[in-house]
Amino acid sequence: NTVISITLFILLNIMLLAINFLDINNIFINSILPKGISLSDFVHQAVWSSIFSIIVAVGLIMWFFKGDLNFNKHSKLIKALVYIWVLQSVLMLLSTIIRNSWYIHQYQLTYLRIGVYVFLVLSLIGLFFTALKIFKTKSAWYLVCKNFEAWLLILVVCSCFNWDRIITRYNISNATDVKNIDIVYLIELSEANIPELVNLYNNPKTNYIFTKSNYRYNSSKDLFLSKINNYII
Repeated sequence: NTVISITLFILLNIMLLAINFLDINNIFINSILPKGISLSDFVHQAVWSSIFSIIVAVGLIMWFFKGDLNFNKHSKLIKALVYIWVLQSVLMLLSTIIRNSWYIHQYQLTYLRIGVYVFLVLSLIGLFFTALKIFKTKSAWYLVCKNFEAWLLILVVCSCFNWDRIITRYNISNATDVKNIDIVYLIELSEANIPELVNLYNNPKTNYIFTKSNYRYNSSKDLFLSKINNYII
């Protein structure tokens, strides 16, 4: 069991080292997208790599550290490998945050992209408590409880914001060209963003984005007009 755990953590660290080496070069030094890969794939690959690495490593940690590791002659080596993995995972998550920011800057803000940020923040919190569990020799139940508390807190904090209005304001104010705004997506949100949409609709310079020669835009415009009629200021 010890040999298997050491081997797996070495492999995980090598995998993260390769990913982080490329990210340091592409993101932190050159700030460029790797050749032959789309921005969407660039983000999704990082997210899935993070999920895979965290699930495997946390599973190993909860299984291997369930007893008193101090009686194991390889305890210092295993702890060192875990701490290195935690640090590398933090770097990978930070680079994924930057990737997602690039993606939002290019393709606007959506709930799914906000969800990526939430996942990354929860992962960072989880890594902190994982390291703390090993350092203080806490139980697996401690790790579960602390992560559940963090998830609950993040959920409560997120519920305090009007995300429909935040998304709408961000997409409108940060659009390099108003015609690139995904107006259909904004219309399909709740009525909380109606004031921002009305301003666009009433402005002769921007109201053309509500009408295009296809069913998707025509139906969304009808939905928008019905929302205006039902909206109470």
